[in-house]
Amino acid sequence: MAEPFDGALSELGPLEILQVVTKEESRLWNALFSRYYYLEKGPLCGAHIRYLAKSPVLVVVGGGAFSSASWKVAVREL
Repeated sequence: MAEPFDGALSELGPLEILQVVTKEESRLWNALFSRYYYLEKGPLCGAHIRYLAKSPVLVVVGGGAFSSASWKVAVREL
């Protein structure tokens, strides 16, 4: 994994938000969330969609996911 970025947000360049669709992107998303997200990578219940945020400077700078189960759970992360 890459070293942490220590700079201004403007130095990252324009971000591109991409839907995770390939097996390679899925493995990358799983690895990133297993390592950096305190709840790890899942499982994501029901229908779900995952995204990666890419920068020309650092390649991947973040990610996110939405799951159909989120419509039925109380607020958790405030």
